[in-house]
Amino acid sequence: NSFPVDLRPIRRVRAANLTLHRHSSLTQSQSQDETWSEKREEREALEFLVKHMPEHDRRSLPVDFLVSNVKLALQARRATAWARAVPWPVFLNDVLPYASLTEQRDAWRQPLMERLMPLVSEAQTTAEAAALLNQRLWGLWGLKFAPNRAPHVLSPLQTLIAGNASCSGLSILLVDACRAVGVPARVTGTAVWNTPEGGNHNWVEVWVGPGEGEREWAFTGAAEWSGWNRGWFYPEPAGRAIAGSEEHGIFAVTFRPGPGGNETSPYFPVYWEPEARHIHAVD
Repeated sequence: NSFPVDLRPIRRVRAANLTLHRHSSLTQSQSQDETWSEKREEREALEFLVKHMPEHDRRSLPVDFLVSNVKLALQARRATAWARAVPWPVFLNDVLPYASLTEQRDAWRQPLMERLMPLVSEAQTTAEAAALLNQRLWGLWGLKFAPNRAPHVLSPLQTLIAGNASCSGLSILLVDACRAVGVPARVTGTAVWNTPEGGNHNWVEVWVGPGEGEREWAFTGAAEWSGWNRGWFYPEPAGRAIAGSEEHGIFAVTFRPGPGGNETSPYFPVYWEPEARHIHAVD
């Protein structure tokens, strides 16, 4: 007896991989000066995205979108010494991804990289680059905080057009700004503060390693720079978070599922779309 198995997702992945390899062969003939090492990085990056991307993205995003995303991410990685020093697994998971939450899938890398690379030209580390972005980014486009904008204004281009966003939209923009110049970054937040007043909040974590475990990451509020690991929400109410609680825990987005894989990996709680279960997280 045979079981009814939907082979369409598998075929889509195989078709995407074939297209990606064809594109790689074409670009190799066009750019003879690129090394085999660089081509291998491109293939590994593309395969990483295809393997871990949400199913709805796998069905809808054009292969050219993924190829462009990979090439621009690697271009930023090769542009500075501190970006090249980011470990390859960290680059794949926290620089390469094209989205964080449920935002519209924008082609944001090219415009952000072109505009923001000059802002971080004097940086010597990922921490310095991210700090410069969080201090200078908002004035560059006249962006301001506005409550209750999610999910209508979430993606970078939506925020730039609107001129404002909630903490979620501003955090996504800061994460993508960091990634556009080669800095590993991720959205972090809580669905409901463990306080009588409640409320939710999202902020940003940046890879400032090398270090051990969570010491490799430092947090900052988007558009509210006051130094690393400082903010109006720390130590309270963040200190009241309940580890493992989907409602009152603090989670950071990860593109690659955690050690438990898809079945047991925590999910990032999206308060405007509570049924969303495709955004993996670390507790």
